[in-house]
Amino acid sequence: MLRLGRRCVGTAAWRAGVARRLFPLPVHVCSSTSSAVDGPTDSPAPPRSAPRQLRTRRASPDAPSTPRSSSEASTSAPAQPDAPRRRASASASARVAPATPAAPSPAAPAPAPAQPDGPSTEPASTPLSVAECAPTEALRRYGLSAQQQGQLAAYLEHLLEVNKSMNLTAIRDPAEAWQRHVVDSLALLGPAERHAEAAGLAQEAAGRGQAAEARRRGGGGRGAGPAGAGAAAAAAGAAAAAAGGGGGAAVHVAVADAPLRVVDVGTGAGLPGMVLAVARPQWKVTLLDSLRKRCDFLREAAALAGMSNVEVVWARAEDAGQKPELRQSFDLAVARAVAEARVLAELCLPFVRVGGLWVAAKGPDPEAEVEAAQSAVRQLGGRQLALERVESLSAEGRPFTALVVAKHGPTPARFPRQAGTPSKKPL
Repeated sequence: MLRLGRRCVGTAAWRAGVARRLFPLPVHVCSSTSSAVDGPTDSPAPPRSAPRQLRTRRASPDAPSTPRSSSEASTSAPAQPDAPRRRASASASARVAPATPAAPSPAAPAPAPAQPDGPSTEPASTPLSVAECAPTEALRRYGLSAQQQGQLAAYLEHLLEVNKSMNLTAIRDPAEAWQRHVVDSLALLGPAERHAEAAGLAQEAAGRGQAAEARRRGGGGRGAGPAGAGAAAAAAGAAAAAAGGGGGAAVHVAVADAPLRVVDVGTGAGLPGMVLAVARPQWKVTLLDSLRKRCDFLREAAALAGMSNVEVVWARAEDAGQKPELRQSFDLAVARAVAEARVLAELCLPFVRVGGLWVAAKGPDPEAEVEAAQSAVRQLGGRQLALERVESLSAEGRPFTALVVAKHGPTPARFPRQAGTPSKKPL
């Protein structure tokens, strides 16, 4: 029975194929399958189950379509003999024909290396060193020798190197460091030396140096006592008188060469104190800062630059101003815009001796700030001498001002107040 059923199905399929070739109109054996084979018609769409069965049978085109029962054979459409043959031949050719590799896309030709026009004799450009960036002309106008320029270059080179790991300055460029740090600091020499000359600080410093030398010599001999001390005092007076008898030009030279005692309050990276110490090797410069690592840097920088006239003190200004060895013992105090003027006055004036000077670098328009600090200056024993505009010789040409205050009376013992109080409660 199974063989007879297969033969009948095959015969029906053959008859359907002959009918399709003889008649132009399509022969619809089953309405559900003719629309899937011959194309779209006006008949309604087949149910969802019929296409799913048809796809299942078409999954293997090489195998013959064999219904499992007579009912399935009566409802299924006869397969067209040419279509399986074409699919079989196509699959066979796909299995037999070797895969042709895709032709590789032509790669873009690599650019040829640029050929120089001729043999290059110029060396590769390298960053300029700190010494090569020095503004030599401006430094010469301030009277700095080649040795002093080398000391400043060594200081700046160490500053920029340490600044990579420690926040000392916001400036990273060597040329800008020369202009903003060195040249602007040297600009303070003008007002400081002019007013020091008018106040007679050079003569007093020279007499003090002679007296110290006389005491040292008198104390080293036998029988040094009150008589020796009197002789030393007489020698100091004679030296002071001799120093004061020169003309104006001699006094100006003496200011630069006299052993002035200078303190830089809140020096930070050593500005302007370190620069002034290089420019005036006869001055005894004390650098005061409250941060220990900055003080360590300053000692290293002074040693590398070969400066023997620099002393570094690690202390807050409020505490150091009450120490007997520092209080009212300096001829000149300098500061570079570390605080407001009335706060800065309480931090700096206690270090200045009577008859000395305090010079502070301020911005281009500090008139209102300076006016507000007048009361604090008077309470601390000071008196304003001048507010001068300073023209820096730097390439940027940024003007700033210098506040000059003379110390005409002693500072009361209650000043400076405890640490932090001057900035929280200014005078």
